[in-house]
Amino acid sequence: MEYKPWEDEPDSFDWVDPDTQLHCAIRRAPSGHLCGYVRLPRRHPWDHRDCDAIRAEVHGGLTFAGDDLINTTLDGSWWIGFDCAHVGDLIPKYPKDQPEVKYRTMGYVKNECTRLCRQVIDAARPILN
Repeated sequence: MEYKPWEDEPDSFDWVDPDTQLHCAIRRAPSGHLCGYVRLPRRHPWDHRDCDAIRAEVHGGLTFAGDDLINTTLDGSWWIGFDCAHVGDLIPKYPKDQPEVKYRTMGYVKNECTRLCRQVIDAARPILN
């Protein structure tokens, strides 16, 4: 029988990145794939920008920017995030019709969130001339 990691993973996970002290969250979408999010600090240059206006490198690119993160207290914070439902990603609700698709695990998404945290911090640093 084929191992299906999504059957053993939680549907959500929240933590504070120890290196940047940024709040992170992972949520499972209704189709079974995972999405990762990072909460921006107040007055960050990316605060309240559309995800298409933010230059960050993360799996599949940013696909979310907003304050309405599922199961999170709405306190005016701005979150940015990405999803794992792109070409080449296995989406658990749908059969594997494509060869070479890969499920993006909770560990993978957590690593991408950590990578995004570093970019958030770097974007907030003043430009030195």
